[in-house]
Amino acid sequence: MNSRYFPSNKNLPAPTIMPSHGVDSVKYPEVTDRKGKIVVPAYPGLAIGQKIYWFVRGNGTEGGPIVIENVESQYEAVLNFNRVFETESVVASYLVQDVDGTVISSSEEKKYFVLNRP
Repeated sequence: MNSRYFPSNKNLPAPTIMPSHGVDSVKYPEVTDRKGKIVVPAYPGLAIGQKIYWFVRGNGTEGGPIVIENVESQYEAVLNFNRVFETESVVASYLVQDVDGTVISSSEEKKYFVLNRP
């Protein structure tokens, strides 16, 4: 695989973690035990067959693919790993892979402070 460069001024909008509080906080009990979601907004150039690879980095990294089967206003995935949120903050992001397997874009990163953690 060849490396790619994505200028920061061309990044796609950051995903959000739901439910969230304000613009930069999540509560541990609300996003753990499969209650939380990562939400990726529709982006310019979205096409059926592309894959979104999303990531939440904190105490380790959780991530996975979303295959674009229909054009929607947003795409969601359930968060499964509580331990990722067992830290002061997490960062959400994603990248987009085209139908031919080429990574064509990446998102801005969004930092969330984790409140009420154990």
